[in-house]
Amino acid sequence: MGHLDVLWVPMLECQQCEHDVVAQFAILEKYQRFWLDAPHRAIFGSGLARSLRQLSQEWAATVGASVGLRTINERINQLEARLSQVHREPITDVPAVVQFDGIWLSTQTQQDGIHEDNRKRKRHRKRGKRMVVLVTLGLWTDGSGKRHILDWEVAEKEEQAAWERLVQRL
Repeated sequence: MGHLDVLWVPMLECQQCEHDVVAQFAILEKYQRFWLDAPHRAIFGSGLARSLRQLSQEWAATVGASVGLRTINERINQLEARLSQVHREPITDVPAVVQFDGIWLSTQTQQDGIHEDNRKRKRHRKRGKRMVVLVTLGLWTDGSGKRHILDWEVAEKEEQAAWERLVQRL
């Protein structure tokens, strides 16, 4: 995502044969351009209904270089398969307390037609829609302070049928 001119990475060499030694470093993965927390940031950002442009600006401020919209979108799409798998995995560590809540957000869908924005750029028309994410949060009372999202359901409104789908899956 950028240049790391001030990062010193030691060159390791065997003291007996003087060949290079392969070493793993915790900050960057080999042949990866992203920091290790990039997938988590992609999930968090897309979960908060931030646009790719907003995510790009936030990441650029963090790493000090621009990050392409396509690159961020590819990361989010790679995570989609993993997120759908989470709904099917059994809960192995059962929390003492389960909190249920609905988080409302707005989503935008692209419509037919093009208009000019305030900066005279051509943009597709968009339509907003309010949705709710029904969330179950597990809280552990063993003093660890552990919290974990157990499952979620995207619904059009907080209604009994949507909550029942979530609870039955749990």
